[in-house]
Amino acid sequence: MSTFSIIIPTFNSALDIASALTSVLNQTFQDFEIILVDGLSKDETLTIVNSFQDKRIKVTSEKDHGIYDAMNKGINLASGQWLYFLGSDDSLYDNDVLGNVHGFISNTSSKVVYGNVLVKGNTGWANDGQVYDGEFDLEKLLNVNIAHQAIFYHRSVFSECGEYNLHYKVCADYDMNLRVASRFKMDYMDIKVSNFNAGGASTLAKDENFEADIFYNICRYYSKQLLKPEFRKYRKSIINEGKKQIKQLNLLKGIHYVIIGTYLKFSNRLS
Repeated sequence: MSTFSIIIPTFNSALDIASALTSVLNQTFQDFEIILVDGLSKDETLTIVNSFQDKRIKVTSEKDHGIYDAMNKGINLASGQWLYFLGSDDSLYDNDVLGNVHGFISNTSSKVVYGNVLVKGNTGWANDGQVYDGEFDLEKLLNVNIAHQAIFYHRSVFSECGEYNLHYKVCADYDMNLRVASRFKMDYMDIKVSNFNAGGASTLAKDENFEADIFYNICRYYSKQLLKPEFRKYRKSIINEGKKQIKQLNLLKGIHYVIIGTYLKFSNRLS
């Protein structure tokens, strides 16, 4: 079993995939496998990948339902102890990243560790040259996501938390991190993990399904923690969303919101 499984989803990635692969293969720490999950690219992606002739690169190419479907396939194909997802147009920050991470995980019991990404180009949430985004506490995570190119997950995390939710086309990684943070301690590494190139789906697109479900999911994932101060500003929104869902005849969600909202309102009066 390798220490790291580096999962790279690809689709028509010929312009960038060589750089992504080279950044992994040049690591000073060499105990890894690369799981490349391709969505039937029609360009030279697979030709370029095969030209590396490295047995640690394991390739599958078949029709998928987007990047998160490919990431789920990668989870099931991976044999490493720790899983990391690298965009095909991104790269590891330098040759010592995996060595630094290995040193860190050797001295922590945490099942989730994360660092920073160096942003290349402007996004809706970071500017060119910005190091994104330091250490997260729960309150910060409830407002902005940790870049998935900065995070390493122990494989057991997915056994407990499940796979990426394909209902969320852009923010399934954010949904996953909210789920994971409700169950696992996440340790911060003060290092740059990757170069994040702006222009992908997460840069510009909105995820209306994710936004519609955010309060519902917060209630589900953090049901035993909702009286914490970090959630105080969400209490009114949760109650109002429950009323809205019932009016729209989404009874299951609505009733769930109302129960949680009433509990929070009553508890708030007692506190």
